[in-house]
Amino acid sequence: MSNLHGYINYLNKHADYPAQISTPAATDLRLIIVIPCYNEPKLIQTLKALWQCKRPNFASEVIIVINHTQTTDKLIQQQNQSTLQQCRYWIQQHQDSKLQFFPLYFPDLPLKFAGVGLARKIGMDEAIYRFLSISQSQGIIASLDADCICDSNYLTSITAQWQQQAKTAGITIPFQHILPQPQQQRHYLGMIYYELYLHYYQLALATTGYPYAYHSIGSCFSVAANTYVQQGGMNKRQAGEDFYFLAKITLLPHFYAIKTTTVYPSSRVSNRTPFGTGPALQQWLNSQQNDYLVYHPSIFTELRLLFQQLPQLYQQQSLPLLQKLSPQLQAFLSQQQFQNKIMEIKQHTASFRTFKQRFFRYFNGLLILKWLHFAQNYYTDIPVIDALQMLGLPKLAPYQLLLYLQQQQKRTKS
Repeated sequence: MSNLHGYINYLNKHADYPAQISTPAATDLRLIIVIPCYNEPKLIQTLKALWQCKRPNFASEVIIVINHTQTTDKLIQQQNQSTLQQCRYWIQQHQDSKLQFFPLYFPDLPLKFAGVGLARKIGMDEAIYRFLSISQSQGIIASLDADCICDSNYLTSITAQWQQQAKTAGITIPFQHILPQPQQQRHYLGMIYYELYLHYYQLALATTGYPYAYHSIGSCFSVAANTYVQQGGMNKRQAGEDFYFLAKITLLPHFYAIKTTTVYPSSRVSNRTPFGTGPALQQWLNSQQNDYLVYHPSIFTELRLLFQQLPQLYQQQSLPLLQKLSPQLQAFLSQQQFQNKIMEIKQHTASFRTFKQRFFRYFNGLLILKWLHFAQNYYTDIPVIDALQMLGLPKLAPYQLLLYLQQQQKRTKS
């Protein structure tokens, strides 16, 4: 019952809208997939991919949040209205009590908050309403995007994780972007480079000893409903909402990277958000660069040297140890009042294990990102192929290197 009380408290405190779906939820509903949808002409492809999935042994739902503001460009508003009509018609032709689809239409989101974060939050909050309506205290919410397709075992792989490990807080799911045709040479190469960068970032982070080096992609994760409410739900950020949400969730016990299914995001160019795949590709296409530049691996090496000193930081005074670090990392830590924070963490820990846990809750993915931006003043970005080779990956052509990393993503232990 405590989970249900958590649902009620969360909705009373954080929900922006009342429950939207009047159709009663199936009594065995366990999994809800949430899809934000803004200016998405190919939503039906995503719905078809889900329809073709093998069904779990209980009911699932898909909630699509079609959204814009009153000031959104008229052509986009028309596209959203067309998508809504197509979606409703498609749903009429695809009825299954074990997998139901519900489009929600929000044509007047507040301008201050409108964006993918709020749309994802509306859908996920609706999932909490649905689970609460049937007293389902063990609900699962999956996050997908309206330009993705998935393997046919997507639904069963997600639910299998919770069946095997009931305490699972959340999971990340492997991804492979759908590449453009090779004839679209610059777009094709840009997409390969961008996905190589995503893999590089995760691998470089793992080399530091950071224990929560997971991918943060909005279309490739799932979370327990009770974890979602305990963490205060999805944020309303207009971009990067997935990164900020997962920065919290990945720190929890029982978070995993599953390897048994794959999501295939689109490689289309877009300006729907300030950053992410679409804007990164647009920037690449607009540039005259021949190489895709990324953070220098030495920036991550410096972090590794810091993290390796955690036992000594726990046992000794910080100052002598920090003097062994590079001047730039020392400057960054000073800016962050690092020593005061270490003293504070020590005061609340009785063992090295709890010290380390608290340390990485402080020195999390957000603070690491701040360090990366700070360190770019001292290290020149380098081509992603060179960066990956510096991490020890084989010397391969870009496409072959991407295939290698995609295979590794499914082999790595979670």
